[in-house]
Amino acid sequence: MLSLLLACTAVDPSPAPTGQPATAPNVVVFVLDTLRADTFGGDMPLAYASAVQGGTRFTSAQSTGGWTVPSVASMVTGLYPSHHGVTLGKVPSRSEDEPLALPRLPDDPVLAERFQAAGYTTFGTTSNALITAEQGFERGFDHYRAFNMKEGHWHGDGQLVNKDGWRVEDRGKAPAGASVVLSQLAEWEDEMEAAQSWFLWVHLMDSHMPYFTREPWYSELRDHEGDDDSDRWAAYRSSYAWQTVFVDAWLSRLPEDTLVVFISDHGEHMGEGGLYGHNGGLRAPLMDIPFVISGGGVRAGTVEQPVSQVDLAPTLAQLCGLAPQASDGVSLVPWLLGGSLPARPVYGHRGPMRKPERDTWSVVEWPWRLVQKGAERELQDLRTGEVVTNTAIERDLEARLQAHIASAVEPVRVENPVEGDIEGLRALGYVD
Repeated sequence: MLSLLLACTAVDPSPAPTGQPATAPNVVVFVLDTLRADTFGGDMPLAYASAVQGGTRFTSAQSTGGWTVPSVASMVTGLYPSHHGVTLGKVPSRSEDEPLALPRLPDDPVLAERFQAAGYTTFGTTSNALITAEQGFERGFDHYRAFNMKEGHWHGDGQLVNKDGWRVEDRGKAPAGASVVLSQLAEWEDEMEAAQSWFLWVHLMDSHMPYFTREPWYSELRDHEGDDDSDRWAAYRSSYAWQTVFVDAWLSRLPEDTLVVFISDHGEHMGEGGLYGHNGGLRAPLMDIPFVISGGGVRAGTVEQPVSQVDLAPTLAQLCGLAPQASDGVSLVPWLLGGSLPARPVYGHRGPMRKPERDTWSVVEWPWRLVQKGAERELQDLRTGEVVTNTAIERDLEARLQAHIASAVEPVRVENPVEGDIEGLRALGYVD
C-alpha cells in the first residue's frame, strides 16, 4: 500500500531562505495518537525498531499539552500552548446544546503552509475527531482527508475491548483504523508521483481507546481472560499493545530513504496511580512521548536531553529549506548531522487559559520535571522516575515557569464554530 511513497535524495543540511532546495526530500510525519514513549524500548515492532536503529531517537521528548489539540497545534506552529492559544477542542465542558467558542490556530503560516510555500505538494489525513477544519488544522494541504463518524468512516475490526481490557460483545464504534486511513494514499498516488517533492502528514488513532480484538495480534498478545481485578492493568496493557503492532504492520512498508518522523501527541496512563487514559495532569505517562527522525542522511543515535513538540517545525524547516519563522522551539538539525544541542527548559500546559493560575503547568530541564497547579508542586527526578524534594531546584524551576506563564497570550476564538461530533467524542471516551 505504501509503495507509492517515492524515494528521496539525501538531505542538504544548508537552509534555503526561499523556494525549494535542489535536494528537497520527501517527508512523512506519522502522528501516532496516544503512543507512550516506552513503546520505543525493549522488543519494538519492526518499523519502530528500524526507525530507531537508522535514525535519531529523542528519549526525553515531551508533549506540550498531554492531550491532542494543544499538542498537535504545537507541532504545526512551533509554539507552546500558552503562545498559540489552542487549548480547547471539541470536547464539551458544557451541555451539548450550548455553543462552543473554539480557539483557532494563529494566522502565521503553519507547517503545511510553509511546505507549500517552498514548492512542496502537501497531503494530510487524520482519523482524530478533535483535529478540525474549524480550528485551522486543514490549512496548507493541497489534498486533505479527515475521517470522522459524521461521514460514516468510523469502524472497528473485531470486538470492542472495554476499559478493563476484557472482551465484550458489542462492536460499538471507533475511529477509522490504519488500514482505512492509509488506503487514502492510493487515491493520491498519481499526484504524489507527479510532485517534485511532497510532504505527507498522517495522524493514526489505532492506539487510542476503544481497542478492538484485531487478529492475529489479539490472540498472540492476550495475557488474561478473567475478571480478577489484580489482572486489570495487565489486560489493559495487552489491549493497548496489539493496537501498536497492528499499526506497525502498515508502517513497515515504508521505503528506507524517505525522511520519516514518528511522534505522538501524548502518552497514556496504564495504571500508574490507579489511572487510565489521558486525563490527570502533566505527569510522565502523559508527557513522555516517542520522537524519532530517520532517513535523509540523519545520523543514528539517541539524545537524552529533553526536547519538545515545538522543535518539530523548526527542525523540518531547516532540513527541507523552508523559510525561517519565529518559534518557541529549536532546530534539532545540529545534532542530527553531527553536532550538539544547547541545554534549555521545555514547557507543558493543560487548561482553558481563562485563568492561567488555575491551570496545570510543567517545566522540564534535565534531569528534573516540575509540575505545578496553583500552590501545589511536584518535582520528579527523570533519572529514577521518583518524586523528590529539593527546595533549591524547585525554586529555580518555578521561577522559569512563572516567566513562561507571564508570557501567555489571549487565544483567538472561532465565533461560530461547527458543533462537535458528540457521537464521535463519546466513542473516544471524551463524553459520557
